[in-house]
Amino acid sequence: MCKQANGEVLIFWDGSVHPGLGAVQACPQSAKNGVDIGALVLRAFRRVPLPAPALSIQPPNGKTLVGLETIFSTQAEPFTKTLTLLGRKVTLKIEPSSFVWHHGDGTSQTTDWAGKAWDHDSPDIDGYLTHVYEHTGAVRPSVEVTWSAQFRVGGGAWRPVNGTVTRTGAPVPLQILEGQPVLNSY
Repeated sequence: MCKQANGEVLIFWDGSVHPGLGAVQACPQSAKNGVDIGALVLRAFRRVPLPAPALSIQPPNGKTLVGLETIFSTQAEPFTKTLTLLGRKVTLKIEPSSFVWHHGDGTSQTTDWAGKAWDHDSPDIDGYLTHVYEHTGAVRPSVEVTWSAQFRVGGGAWRPVNGTVTRTGAPVPLQILEGQPVLNSY
């Protein structure tokens, strides 16, 4: 591998070792049969099977109330994937970088975290990702997760992958209801 004057890193198709070349050294004039390793890794990253995001909504059972802070969350954990590209071991360190929450009512919000499910030990609503619905009706909220990655060839230094991959989860049916106060006598 070698680095061209414009910063592109090339890896040779023949897979052989070329004495004197390293990832931080300049490419010789004869380096015309190389390929941009960054572009190759990005193509490979786009083919990695990423988990489909599953939207979790609370209150559960597909129903919430107008004016109630409805809690959204999903599971998206960082992971690594090792590939072989042109005979070399390439490791991808993949992590979620952003989340777009489509509420189903024409609004959405973007965050850098996956939210969290309701926890009775953490009742402060400010620690949750929420949305307040203003009208009754049926909606189909969903979440899309954008993944970013770093890569390294062999045991080399970690470098960012120049691009991201976005996966959208299936919409979840949600009924927005209106509560009616009822006065009971004793």
